[in-house]
Amino acid sequence: MSRRRVRSFSTEDAYGLLLGIIVLTFVLLSQVEPARWTRLVVAPGVGAMLLLALYASRARPQLMRAAVIAVAVSYVIVLAEAFFDSEVFRGSIYLIYGVLILITPVVIVNRILRHPEVQLSTILGAICAYMLIGLVFGFVYALIGRIDPPFFAKHGPVDQFDYFYFSYACLTTLGFGDFVSRGDFGRSLSVLEAVGGQIFLVTLIARLVSLFKPPQRDAQTPSPE
Repeated sequence: MSRRRVRSFSTEDAYGLLLGIIVLTFVLLSQVEPARWTRLVVAPGVGAMLLLALYASRARPQLMRAAVIAVAVSYVIVLAEAFFDSEVFRGSIYLIYGVLILITPVVIVNRILRHPEVQLSTILGAICAYMLIGLVFGFVYALIGRIDPPFFAKHGPVDQFDYFYFSYACLTTLGFGDFVSRGDFGRSLSVLEAVGGQIFLVTLIARLVSLFKPPQRDAQTPSPE
């Protein structure tokens, strides 16, 4: 019985916890001002989210070690920028997190497709992958805005959350219109994100939900006297 409970926590509850951390990270990005010291709060949250995603998906030890090193390097950069009041390497942070988050949904999908049957953890893992896709494009948009500013057309100063807001507006095809990419490359990526997000929803997540059957408790048989 105890082994079953441990196994249940390491799969289903891990993806549930991961989904909560993803939502919490998104809320944190929306509420924290983009000052140098606040990055010391945001960076550990993003790093913990990535490492938990890989751990819940039982990633290979080599990938886990590489992810830990990358997260540690990015946090050292954040510390250096906070102490020296510099943003010289800020683009490299977007690049590191973007690459890690790009790998993470692939690892999650590969893991949940190996489940022998569709469980609650399978659906939660797919939702986590969908949410992480929005973060991937958000970091890509921020990196583009860092390399070739401004990213948005006819818009004043923006902060880091605006890129993620724009990303999820594209992913969910809401299209509010308050943010529009300035360059052709950014517009192409936004269209690709919108199409890819809808394909992910109507194919993988919808299919998994249709195959999901709630676990039924076995009827207790009377013990022989």
